[in-house]
Amino acid sequence: EVSIATWVSCAPAAVSVRTRPEAGDVELQATAELRQLFVDKAGVEPNGVDFEILLGVVDPDGLLDGTAVDARPLRNVPNRDQAYVIKPDGNARLVLAALDCRGVYYAAQTLFQLLDLTLSSDSVSIPLATIRDWPDIEERGLWNFPDVAEWIPWMASLKLNYGKMADT
Repeated sequence: EVSIATWVSCAPAAVSVRTRPEAGDVELQATAELRQLFVDKAGVEPNGVDFEILLGVVDPDGLLDGTAVDARPLRNVPNRDQAYVIKPDGNARLVLAALDCRGVYYAAQTLFQLLDLTLSSDSVSIPLATIRDWPDIEERGLWNFPDVAEWIPWMASLKLNYGKMADT
């Protein structure tokens, strides 16, 4: 479920990407990958103050670092541990939230794909998107191919979570 009301354009240095203080390893990795995109494509660390991208697991009260996120609908979808929401919080913040760290990672991959299209050293266009997403099947991946380890970054970017090497 995707709706993009508008896009916000700004300098990449004006954007910050962060997670909640008590984030786990998977949330930290998702944050690091989004941050690295800014370094690789724009040559800047995303530590700005004009636009914030906040990502993480919601707490039992439906809050992500004090921000209310309606993640209740995710409780009833298939494979809810991989489900996520992306929603704007005003015009200067985009929230990526999930019930589980796996969902946070997949939310970050979705935003990564959207930002990768527009990010340059001069500007970035950030979609003020409302997205609710989950997989219908638990495992998505590739079977019977060599060198799984070399394919892992590419597979993760496509939200493929399973790989099996060919038996020889």
